[in-house]
Amino acid sequence: MERVLSKKINYFDIFRHYHFFASVFLDRVFILNDGGKDLVINVYGESIISELQGKGCLLFGSHLGSFEIVRALGLSSQSIRLKVLMNNSITENTNTILNNLNPEAAKSIIRIGEAHSLLRIKEMADSGNMVALLADRVVKKEKSMPCEFLGKKADFPSGPFTLAGILKVPVVLFFGIYKGGNRYDIYFEKLADQFQFDEKDEENSKQKWMQRYADRLAHYSKQDPFNWFNFFDYWEEN
Repeated sequence: MERVLSKKINYFDIFRHYHFFASVFLDRVFILNDGGKDLVINVYGESIISELQGKGCLLFGSHLGSFEIVRALGLSSQSIRLKVLMNNSITENTNTILNNLNPEAAKSIIRIGEAHSLLRIKEMADSGNMVALLADRVVKKEKSMPCEFLGKKADFPSGPFTLAGILKVPVVLFFGIYKGGNRYDIYFEKLADQFQFDEKDEENSKQKWMQRYADRLAHYSKQDPFNWFNFFDYWEEN
């Protein structure tokens, strides 16, 4: 947080940071249990989602604020068909929890890392579903590329961007920012109608899109630094 606050972090800052994290974590239970009906959610860029309903797209989220808050829109609206990509290493435990809290939410998960995962994702996108995934954290052995982020290079996973290039569907960024109490702001921004990678220089072309994502993540991190929930040295080389 020192990169954003431009000061030495004190105990109050640490307490506030963990308080935000705990609040968002607990709200996940309410979202999965009853769709978060008691949460006050302000949506910015709603027209982007309305335009893409029934057409299929990828939603790139992050560990800034609440990734789960997008479920509140999916669970409360019959017109929004939402699927969530989840790493295979954590899916089993998560599925158990989801089945107990909300069996319908458990059905929305697509496991990453299985033989049929890509076909399943394509099937869901082709049938008009919005497919949400995290795009800011590198999982072990995952391919990555460095991007400028808050004044220093950090590794970002290239998998989500490779996927978008394969599917040729619109890519939308979303940030679910916790504002205190029971209030959230959700921001939707269209990153691209579809990714077009230069065949002669695919890696560099892909990295440019990744940098745009990193720039928008940095923008919202500066606005609400206490929503930053990557609790490790994010800039350490993988």
